[in-house]
Amino acid sequence: MIAEPSRPGHRDPEAGVTLVEMLVALVICALIGVAGLVMLDTILRIDRRTEVNLDRYADLDRAFLVVGRDILGADASGLRLDDAGLALATRTRDGLGLTIYRVEDGAFIRQTGAAKVDQALLMEVSGAEWRVLDDARTWHAGWPSEGAGREGPPPRGLELRLELSGPQGGTVRRVFRATAGATLGTGS
Repeated sequence: MIAEPSRPGHRDPEAGVTLVEMLVALVICALIGVAGLVMLDTILRIDRRTEVNLDRYADLDRAFLVVGRDILGADASGLRLDDAGLALATRTRDGLGLTIYRVEDGAFIRQTGAAKVDQALLMEVSGAEWRVLDDARTWHAGWPSEGAGREGPPPRGLELRLELSGPQGGTVRRVFRATAGATLGTGS
C-alpha cells in the first residue's frame, strides 16, 4: 500500500498527537484536579463544623438528661425557684438531699449533696431561666408561688431556657414533665 501524499489541512492518521492537543489535555486534567481539591477542602471544613456541632448537641443532651433525672427524683414540696436558680429536694440513699442549678462563670452548674459538690454540666452558658407550670397551667418565674408550694398541688412541669454563648450561641429551651403526686416524677 502506498501512502497518499499529504494534502494541506489534513494530518496523517498515524502521526500521533500535537503539542496543542497535549496542552489542552493537561489543562483539562489540571482543572479537574483543582476542582477535586476544592471539593475535598470544602468537605473537610463542613465535617469539622459538623463534628463541633454534634459535640455541642451531645453536651446539651447530657445536661438535659441529668436535669430530667433530678426532676423525676425530686420531692415536690422541696422545689424552690428564685433569682439564685432552681433548688430541688432530691432523694438519695441517705434521705433527702438538695440539688441546686445556677449559672456561674460561663458554666451551667449543678451543686449536689451536703458537701455542695459543683458539677459543670455545660460550658459557654451566659444565662439560665427557669419557669414552673402549675395545676392551672400558668407559668411562674418563682416557686412556691401564691396558692402553690408545700400545701398546694405540685407543679405540672418545669421549663429551662439556656442562653448559649460562643460560636454555637443562641437560646435552647427544654420543658420537663412533672407528674402529680408527692414527688415530681414517681407519682408516689
